[in-house]
Amino acid sequence: MTNNLTLIGFGALWLLAAAALVAFRARRGSATHTYKPVALMTANELDFFQRLRRAVPDCHVFPQVSMAAIIQPAARDPKTRLQAFRRISQKRVDWAVYSPQMELLCIVELDDRTHDANRDAARDANLQTAGIRTLRWHSTRKPTDIEIRTQIDVIRDARRAQARAAASGRQNDKDRGSIRWEIAR
Repeated sequence: MTNNLTLIGFGALWLLAAAALVAFRARRGSATHTYKPVALMTANELDFFQRLRRAVPDCHVFPQVSMAAIIQPAARDPKTRLQAFRRISQKRVDWAVYSPQMELLCIVELDDRTHDANRDAARDANLQTAGIRTLRWHSTRKPTDIEIRTQIDVIRDARRAQARAAASGRQNDKDRGSIRWEIAR
């Protein structure tokens, strides 16, 4: 009888310890973190966003767009594709400008003291491989509404000309899908 009570006691103790461990892990794993809201744009960016919207009222302008939402690696090899994806997956562009038909026209970047020229060049090169042009302005020398509109119209006109040439069959196969950008920054 004493052996049975000892065995029952050890069993109960083991069950109690197991239940305590499960409860501890559940509490630790479900610990709630607290968050606070942040502004999507700084006051300077918000001012420039309004300028962009005035300059191209017929376009859709989206702020803080993930690069992975607008480009994807073209590599066929899974390892290479994953490496290329990791290069862009945590990056965002300041604004993506889309036509009324939701075709991406260009990326707009407002550079300030936090921008790194080497990283910006690498980002622009990644976008350029997909045929996407980046317009960059420095936050201390913002363009006027007319200057913004002119630059975006040049890009829009180049895309229309490319589409017409492709439709008429006059575009060489080697040039298909690429646009030569000759807009001074």
